Amino acid sequence: MKRLVDRLPPWIPGLLWFLTFHHRGLFIGFWADDFAWLQLPHQFRDWTELPSLLFTPMAQGTIRPLSERAFFTLLGSVFGLDPWPFRLVVHLTQIGNVVLLAGLAQRLTGSRAVAMLTPFLWVSSFGVTEAFGWIASYNQVLCSFWILLAARFLLGWLQSGRRSQLLGMWGSYGLAVASLETAVAFPAVATLWSGLGRRALWRPLAFLWAVTLGYAALHWAVAPRSATGPYAFYWDNSLVTTAGSYWLISSGLGGWIQAFGPSKRTVLVCVAILCSVAFGVYLGWRTWRNDRLAWSLFGWWLAFIGPVLPLRDHVSAYYLTLPLVGLTILGARAAVKSWYQGGWSRTTGSVILGAFLAINLCGSSIALDWRLDRTNQVEQLLANLQQLHQRYPQEALLLDRLASELFWGSLAHGALDLYGLKEVYLTPECAEAIRRSSSRDVPPELWLPGPVVAYLLDHGRARVFRASSLPLRQVTTRYHAFLPGGWRRVLGDRVEVGQLAYAQQLGPGWHQAEGTHRWMGRKASVRLGCPTRQCKGVIIEGLVPEGLLRDGSPVARIWLNGRLAGQLKLSRAGEFGECLSFPEGDADEEITVEIQLNKVFQPTDDIRELGLAIRRVGVVPGCSP
Repeated sequence: MKRLVDRLPPWIPGLLWFLTFHHRGLFIGFWADDFAWLQLPHQFRDWTELPSLLFTPMAQGTIRPLSERAFFTLLGSVFGLDPWPFRLVVHLTQIGNVVLLAGLAQRLTGSRAVAMLTPFLWVSSFGVTEAFGWIASYNQVLCSFWILLAARFLLGWLQSGRRSQLLGMWGSYGLAVASLETAVAFPAVATLWSGLGRRALWRPLAFLWAVTLGYAALHWAVAPRSATGPYAFYWDNSLVTTAGSYWLISSGLGGWIQAFGPSKRTVLVCVAILCSVAFGVYLGWRTWRNDRLAWSLFGWWLAFIGPVLPLRDHVSAYYLTLPLVGLTILGARAAVKSWYQGGWSRTTGSVILGAFLAINLCGSSIALDWRLDRTNQVEQLLANLQQLHQRYPQEALLLDRLASELFWGSLAHGALDLYGLKEVYLTPECAEAIRRSSSRDVPPELWLPGPVVAYLLDHGRARVFRASSLPLRQVTTRYHAFLPGGWRRVLGDRVEVGQLAYAQQLGPGWHQAEGTHRWMGRKASVRLGCPTRQCKGVIIEGLVPEGLLRDGSPVARIWLNGRLAGQLKLSRAGEFGECLSFPEGDADEEITVEIQLNKVFQPTDDIRELGLAIRRVGVVPGCSP
């Protein structure tokens, strides 16, 4: 039996544990950002657009052609909205990670026991589970695969000096950068792992650094960056506190909070301190023993967590997927050494290892169950809406009491468009409740103002469904009976021009709706309400077509209740948004906005005269300078 165990590849235990513990992951559906990325196949019309689709900065300025663009475009085009093929690819990639991690651990430490234990610790950690459980986090999983492969080639090159190993490292590193930008930290790891006293290694490493810094500079120059919000960069003392947060999550804090919440702070702090002190003592001891490998593995964690430290307001456990590789190898090595030493070392090591596994496995299990339950709710919600849309094709569907996390996990990211649901909205009360609970504004195209709701219900053009539990339950009669009286006395203060629910507020001059926009001719108007009579301006958002720019820039004159508010010279094609102040003080209770163009154009394949494609017109308390 012992001979059989000795003959088994060291990755077998980790693989069996992964398949046992994470088998639920195959049944997790789409959530949040997944729906946004699933729209990529609809943007791919011919091969000439492929370079733009793959390399144009998206999602907070990121450029990830492999792990996001190619992944969602290819699988979405072939399998549509079936999440199972996506999950299968994530599973297969993670299996590759387990195999590579075991091999890397054995090469670094020379121990089969460490090689067997390392993947077990890695797949059990809360940060890795968070990345694995969300399809949109496939970039973390795929980048880990390519970096582990690059590290394997790096060790092979350091040991043999063969050019094929160096080329393999370069190729794997390039694919890692195409998967996730944090891969640019790999040269730091390569420098740590190389023998700094060997002069022959400096030339390849210098070239690696030069290419990496050049790519980082190019990415920084072309990719837009957020000045505010969760993805804003902060280069101050928050770097230290953010690093501390990630260290605590690595120690088990993330799993503990997921399992028990932040209430039991005493136990939480004790466990985090226990793991941190144990790690510090072990690292100090290995330093005293002149163990460069220990610092190289800790340097792996520092290197790969470094690129996300400026994101002070977006601390996320899945960012630890790649950094935890170094810590789990180091932890497995410490556990094995303490076991073989026996006595108090064995007892202490076993207690710390048991505490780490218990907390992380508990938190990871709850995280998987949460993700599975929520994605099942999303699938049921969208299936309900499809059935109702088929039953009431000419009526708007209004959702009341929809849970905030369910909204942000599906509807807010374009799920309705993917499922062909065009006239589904939140009620005003539901939108306000979601705004209060999440401290985020609901996109205006996803909820209706009270006056619009009243008009639709009074004319039999809408039905209301309670979404506090699934399946959806119709409450149209009850909701209609308790409408606020003020909703019937005014018009809505904004118009989503491309949506049928607002058609009663459109004046003459409009063509049929096309998506979220509606084309106007030479002149078109909209009626708006201002119930408080404190409106100071009007916003107009839309699209300037390239055809309108032929023979000079068009000029749009904006009239408010027959008074000229201003004019817009539109010199660039694409989306535009303008705010115009009222010419004389506050607005009336009802406002007519008229847009007049000095020129129109006629496409070669269309008999209509087209001006601007307008998306939204609404009143605002004031225009910013």
